[in-house]
Amino acid sequence: MAGIGEASAIIAVAHIGIKLSNSLIAYISEVQDAPYRIQRIGNEILTTSERLKDIGEIVDKNRETQTFNDEGIQSAVRCSEDCKTILNQLRSVLNKRGWQPPLNGSEDEIDISLFSSLRWPFSKPKLEVPLAELTRVKLDLMLLFSSAMALEASSAVEKANFRRDIPGLSRTREWAARMAEEAKERAKVRERDSQYADQCMERTKAELEPEMLQEFVDFQERRRREQEEKIWTERAALLLAEQEETKKKAEDERRKLEEDILAKYKKDQEELQARTTQKKGNLRI
Repeated sequence: MAGIGEASAIIAVAHIGIKLSNSLIAYISEVQDAPYRIQRIGNEILTTSERLKDIGEIVDKNRETQTFNDEGIQSAVRCSEDCKTILNQLRSVLNKRGWQPPLNGSEDEIDISLFSSLRWPFSKPKLEVPLAELTRVKLDLMLLFSSAMALEASSAVEKANFRRDIPGLSRTREWAARMAEEAKERAKVRERDSQYADQCMERTKAELEPEMLQEFVDFQERRRREQEEKIWTERAALLLAEQEETKKKAEDERRKLEEDILAKYKKDQEELQARTTQKKGNLRI
């Protein structure tokens, strides 16, 4: 059945991303002027990997739920493969030893000097393309997730909430795709222009737009998480209310059964007493 092997591969890539993010964030305290830069990249990897893991879990259950058709499964696999490629690109830049065997089991030893004030202007261009691609993939995953939740949601309100997000996510995804293409074009220019290193200190509009996009994507992700937490809280409250109702119903049934048994016992005793009295009367006669 399509989806079982794919789910394992998707979740494996997600775990690699989460591991890389943890390696990055672990270095925050070691560079005084770099925490924000490391944390932002680490959080971007983490949120993308967590969303990929969510998709992997949906794919894993797809045999029973039939949430995704074949095209949906293929989209999930494509996102996973893109994410795997991007993570390896990031690892090759961030690792002290440079390129490492893809998805190996060892911890990444992050070159924290990349984030220092002196090196950051030269490090940032190397990270621009993979980070822009990662944002694009995350939006693909968010679209897939919202589409899946719109189908799986248990109430009409939940379905409407997820469906309402899809058009905005689609537009943002198009913007992210454009930003990723522009980042690739700038990378080509850098390869041709040996003087680009002298210009990388300037903040151009082209550099600001991806940051604006990232802030919006971060907002969307926070909003999505808050919405999910609200849904799960409401479901938990509903489940608790149902459990309490079931418990109350069982208690009422138990009490009624006890009352019925007691009433029958009293009736039986009264009938027994009546028969005994009648027999005594007959004996006197």
